Amino acid sequence: IDADCDDGKFFNGLETCDANGSCQAGTPVVCDDGVGCTDDICDEGSDSCVSSANDANCTDDGQFCTGNEYCDATAGCTSAGDPCAAGESCNESNNSCDLIPGGCSEGDFPVIVNTDYNEKAGKLNIEGFASEGSTITIENADNGQVLAEGINVRNGSWKSIINKLNTIPEHISVISSNGCSVDLFIGHHDDDHHDDD
Repeated sequence: IDADCDDGKFFNGLETCDANGSCQAGTPVVCDDGVGCTDDICDEGSDSCVSSANDANCTDDGQFCTGNEYCDATAGCTSAGDPCAAGESCNESNNSCDLIPGGCSEGDFPVIVNTDYNEKAGKLNIEGFASEGSTITIENADNGQVLAEGINVRNGSWKSIINKLNTIPEHISVISSNGCSVDLFIGHHDDDHHDDD
């Protein structure tokens, strides 16, 4: 009977017993879900074929504005789509997201709620609010020097302490990762500290 020929392995197919009492090999199981970017394996533990998406099987199309390529377990290799946020346009030539003029609306701009600087110590403390999930960059607005970057917004708030400044810049730009920014004129005073709400 066929059961006497079964070797207990799923991947090599079901063995059978022929009319002469000899065991015949089964037809090996071919695991292929038809999706090119999935890894298909024969799982002996569950006696089944298992497929899993593998992004590494997808080739980058070389286009910035289509986003990253990834493996969809059903559709195959797929592009994530426009990587730019609302109010931005995708610039393929520069591989960048450019702010659309007038694309920022109220609520998109970072808000500065406090600045505190000490000229003698060369230290500037600055904090405010911004869109959750965004990051903040602070620049000297007069020369473009980056004073701080990658400042994470947590619970809608951000804060930065900038040290070792030779001079406290009079004019700074606070730039959100959504491309919206605000400028602040700090100014210099005779006292060491100044709060600008």
